[in-house]
Amino acid sequence: MAFIFSYGTLQNPQVQQQLLNRTLCVSKDILVGYEKKLIEIKDPLVIKQSGEPFHPILVKNNASTQEIHGSILEVTGAELLKIDDYEAENYERVRVELKSGKKAWLYQQKPSENFWNVIDIFNFLINLVGFLK
Repeated sequence: MAFIFSYGTLQNPQVQQQLLNRTLCVSKDILVGYEKKLIEIKDPLVIKQSGEPFHPILVKNNASTQEIHGSILEVTGAELLKIDDYEAENYERVRVELKSGKKAWLYQQKPSENFWNVIDIFNFLINLVGFLK
């Protein structure tokens, strides 16, 4: 069995049922060292499964003291691969240690996404400064 720390749509029993054909055993836990934001989902199948066009996503930030509350989901190896497919486009799976000391998999924002978001913000600020002149 594997453990996933979920802070978003995977906590929803309807999503679990659609994706894995069962409702998962869950327990609550907390993750520190991340910031939560929303990202637009483009995959129509994922939107259909979750019912949401925007999903939360975590960005690693060692300086953050923000506590991310979520659930530990217990899944099989085969289910973990199905969840990898569900989280494929914008997320990467990494091992983390939770506040309780338990270790779990986490789907966080891919590093390349962080890079492009910084460039998008930088370009926005340059355009804003040019507009304000």
